Amino acid sequence: MSGVIYQISCITTNLKYIGQATQFKYKNGKPYNYGASGRWNDHVATSHVRNTPLCRAIQQYGRDNFVVEVLETNLLELLDEREAHYIAERNTIHPHGYNVASHSRNRHRETSNLHVFYEGKVSNAVISPIRKDGELKSAYVYLTMLDGTRERIAFGQKEENTYEDTMEEVTDFLERLGCPSTVSTAYSTVLSEKYASKLAEFKEKEITSVRITSASSLIAVYIGTSEMTLSKEHKRICFGGKTISKEEAYEIAKQFVAELNISEKLINDSIKSSQQVTA
Repeated sequence: MSGVIYQISCITTNLKYIGQATQFKYKNGKPYNYGASGRWNDHVATSHVRNTPLCRAIQQYGRDNFVVEVLETNLLELLDEREAHYIAERNTIHPHGYNVASHSRNRHRETSNLHVFYEGKVSNAVISPIRKDGELKSAYVYLTMLDGTRERIAFGQKEENTYEDTMEEVTDFLERLGCPSTVSTAYSTVLSEKYASKLAEFKEKEITSVRITSASSLIAVYIGTSEMTLSKEHKRICFGGKTISKEEAYEIAKQFVAELNISEKLINDSIKSSQQVTA
């Protein structure tokens, strides 16, 4: 089966969104045309209930202020890499565009060639299993790039996936990528259980700034959103405690920030800059 890579451009702002869609969908067992136009209609239909940069722009400027075009048609299993390519090439990550991640890893296929986009760019990977309702379910793979930046990829997003399915998907991706990897369970367990509700507060919100700093024996993360006009309104979340070293708290704080899935340009890590962390 095939699908498309499409681009949505706002005439007023000239900001763009890159996405992917399957050519056909099925209803009552019968196929119907979907593609870029069908996906665009979905974006418009959900724009009044979602708070993504694209949805806000649709609400602000109206659907007639956007142009939708197909960039290429390809096999479904090739779309992940092609989508990531166009997002990087056209610099459409918010605030430079309307994308909120470097790829979407859509769920309409069983296999993916996303590894192709990262080949030769990654120094190492950390696998962080994630719990849902107390049970291991999905996983994040944190990639440390050769240029020092970090990217996160989610695996096991299908509802029917077991944890075994997830790890098989992760293993296949990393084997194809060919980079060294380790498994970290300590921080992901803490995040999924203790900080799940805090992460949920920022779901679908436009995060405008994140500051990581030292706060006595703790690590503090200050998060600002588009709804906050003053810095004193920024949400403060602390990491650490009697049983966690400050160095460990810093690692947990960094993973929490990574799970917000925002551009590196919005993050001010004062600890990394001044090397404040002590064991």
